[in-house]
Amino acid sequence: MPIRMEVCVDSLGSVKAVEEYVSQGENRYEVCSNLLSGGGLTPSLGLIRLIRKRHPSARLMAMIRPRTGSFVYSEDELLTMASDILAFKEEGVMGFVFGCLTTGGEVDVAACRSGHSRTALEGAWTLNELVESTRYLSTLPDHREITITLASGINDENLSTLRKLVPNLQEIHLSASGAWTPEMSFSLAKGAQLGFGSGEEWRIERDKVRRVWEALARWNAQERE
Repeated sequence: MPIRMEVCVDSLGSVKAVEEYVSQGENRYEVCSNLLSGGGLTPSLGLIRLIRKRHPSARLMAMIRPRTGSFVYSEDELLTMASDILAFKEEGVMGFVFGCLTTGGEVDVAACRSGHSRTALEGAWTLNELVESTRYLSTLPDHREITITLASGINDENLSTLRKLVPNLQEIHLSASGAWTPEMSFSLAKGAQLGFGSGEEWRIERDKVRRVWEALARWNAQERE
């Protein structure tokens, strides 16, 4: 089975930068906002609509996270998240990325399960166990399809090792990004003075995506032979 790739984007510009690779096969975008300082928040409905308009065949996932900080949400925040999901579904978004914790740190295991490590490579043993469990569940009657998406710290340098540790992986997720600081100007200096931030931006790095895409393309071609 071909290995799919999911890439974080936060603007039309970041979509355009990597569309050559993500638009092929069953690869997809995870649409977010505030990726640099917040780790990813719910994107605007306007951005979702523009991506759908300009890239009608794009496969979109949407981050559902109303604020930075903990993943313990109030009732009002949960209602907002549910409302965002309904709105995005109407725009053709195929799935959603979210996580919810209780005040005691408990997780809804059926919806939010991870390798419990800082990176996919560090959690590879647990992730492999999860992947193999889903393969077993798929053999049972009346099963629901479950796919484990490997994420965090994935790049072209460790992808080969990760595949050896999780040989039946189906999907990977990467941000392939870095922080970019614009040249200082009067307006930026004034904004920083007023507390509006330094102007540092999240930027997707096209070459990082290309290198991972090329590795996946080689493996997927070998699978078809």
